Amino acid sequence: SVPPRLFGSLCRFDFSDPSELRRAFALRDAELPFVVYNNPDADKVARDWSTPGFLEKRLGTKTYKTERSDDNHFMYFSQARRLRGWTRPTTDVYMRYDEWLPPARGAH
Repeated sequence: SVPPRLFGSLCRFDFSDPSELRRAFALRDAELPFVVYNNPDADKVARDWSTPGFLEKRLGTKTYKTERSDDNHFMYFSQARRLRGWTRPTTDVYMRYDEWLPPARGAH
């Protein structure tokens, strides 16, 4: 179940501890944020993705759909579509990874 008291920061759960994992799943099911650590699969992905050249080799020259924003203001907007006069804050564009990476690194 969801803990009765939440604190001013994200709860952290050890993926290898079954009781902590159950608590993490409870927060997930309640759509509340949390952090999981000690997850070997996630640790491997993080190592791979931070290895220079890994993603370039894996993604190649294919184009992928990504969202573009002019002001770095990304927000969830699925419910906003129902508002009169609302315009989407992002546009969909197709880019290769090598085109996407420089602006992504420069975003703040």
